[in-house]
Amino acid sequence: YKGQKAWAELARTLERLAALEPDARLKVERLVALGEVRLLQLKQVKEARQAFDEALALAPNELRALRGRSQTISPSKAPQELVETLQRELAVTPRADKKIELGRQIARLQRDELKDAEGAAATLEEVIRLGATDEESWRLLR
Repeated sequence: YKGQKAWAELARTLERLAALEPDARLKVERLVALGEVRLLQLKQVKEARQAFDEALALAPNELRALRGRSQTISPSKAPQELVETLQRELAVTPRADKKIELGRQIARLQRDELKDAEGAAATLEEVIRLGATDEESWRLLR
């Protein structure tokens, strides 16, 4: 219980600091930290999503905010929204291995949740261009 109380206090502090912060970059950092605390420690998905969305309103390509936001979206309840968020994350992710992983995740959602075989195939073709030896993507494409 003490640990939960400390996380809740940290969340309140981050929220106040973000509200008062005049520097946009620092405000984004505080909002992302707030979202992470709410999501990972307090399990407050809706409140975490709000913090990530506020950060993205100020910095649309903030990678940590995009990653956090994608964790707040249910693949079965809002697959299109999740795909769009993951596509934004994919566009700003610098590491090829992470791009491959995101591409596979997007393709699975397109195929399984959105029933979009063409979209999934196009996504997988992009993934294969990133890592031609990626057997998992070749298997999904078949």
